[in-house]
Amino acid sequence: MNRVLKKIVPAIEEKQQLKALVEELREKIKSKARGYDERLYVRLLGSSARDTWLRDKDIDFFIFFPEEYSKAKMEEIVTHIGRQVLEYSEKHYAEHPYIRGAYMGFDIEIVPCYAISSPSSMLSAVDRTPFHHDFVIKRIEGKENDVRLFKQFLRGIGVYGAEARVEGFSGYLCELLIIKFGSFEGLIEHVSKMKFGEVLDFGNIDKEKVKKFIGDALIFIDPVDTNRNVASAISRQKLALFIHASREYLKSPDERFFFPEERKIEKESIVVKFRERGSEIIALSFQSPVVIDDILYPQVKKTLKNLSKQLKLYGFSLLGGSYNVEKEITILFELESLKIPEAKLHIGPGVASVHENRFLEKYRSGGRALCMPFIKDDRWAVYVTRKFSSAEKCLEHVVKEGIPKHILAAISKNYDIYTCGEIFERIDIKFLADYFDPIFPWEY
Repeated sequence: MNRVLKKIVPAIEEKQQLKALVEELREKIKSKARGYDERLYVRLLGSSARDTWLRDKDIDFFIFFPEEYSKAKMEEIVTHIGRQVLEYSEKHYAEHPYIRGAYMGFDIEIVPCYAISSPSSMLSAVDRTPFHHDFVIKRIEGKENDVRLFKQFLRGIGVYGAEARVEGFSGYLCELLIIKFGSFEGLIEHVSKMKFGEVLDFGNIDKEKVKKFIGDALIFIDPVDTNRNVASAISRQKLALFIHASREYLKSPDERFFFPEERKIEKESIVVKFRERGSEIIALSFQSPVVIDDILYPQVKKTLKNLSKQLKLYGFSLLGGSYNVEKEITILFELESLKIPEAKLHIGPGVASVHENRFLEKYRSGGRALCMPFIKDDRWAVYVTRKFSSAEKCLEHVVKEGIPKHILAAISKNYDIYTCGEIFERIDIKFLADYFDPIFPWEY
């Protein structure tokens, strides 16, 4: 454990550098803010303010505005300040815009929020953040390194971050869990026995309010806003991975849980793994649209789900599917076969039912029918020609059906469909290795 801490706890010199930079930049931001309105004030929030930061150089400043300010005006002021004090700045969006940029090698965020007296008066979600800070800072003393160990553990196993790309644990949730269970070891011990849907709180539980969170993988009632589940971003898969990793760590503690080695991948071995399955694969590839991750990833997942559904509707048997998001997005489908019989048995209405005549008229006149209608058990049936017997042709036909707008826009510009052998030449081999030969990070 000490060896891990040596790698993740910032050195005294790093903390001093951070402190000096924070003071310098806070004064610059405050000066610019007061130039607009003397009532504006600035606070450092986030992990750097609570000494729970890893060696990431991220600093979060919040500018507090009176409640009469419009979000548009807050955006305008924060944008101007960011351009004036940061080495470069760009606008990002959550519930309302904030500025991200750089200053002396540190990544800086400048976030506007309202100066409210209570979370019950909040005008936007980000207004909770100061209250989160105040709750944690009173309880975290002496546990800062436990938070660091926990964050690094989550990062090592791939579940750190509440953004849609990860579907894991936020930094704030990490702090709450350490406060709740007292230490990294105590938390891991508890998680090893955790059940899905477990409810955690600090004595502020309201059984009626908890009902609306039923179905979430984990429920942790926000101590400053009981209407919110801090753990709502966690997917069942990521919680399952965390539980399993905790059990494995307790059996055999190892640095690899915190710092997994880079996976060594041989393309030939992955091709062999694929061939051993006896399945076939088809992939859709297109340029990634320029949109924030929290919009992009849900749309990619929905696209995988919708296209999988369409392939099944046309008779293709899916074994699985996955996606990879880089500059190009790849959506992969694993099928029992890329080709299916031209003939399909179509079961019609019951004999003597009100729909019988319409069915018989349709299929006795030919069309897609491969034979005359016949009786199977007590229903009419007929063999018909499938609309698609090729998965490639089917995917080309349905590729724009029920697709979210940003993905649809990207696909409409251009896309490629690859099958089997082509995929191993054109698709990222790490993505294929993770799909065809999945290994936990600590097992690399």
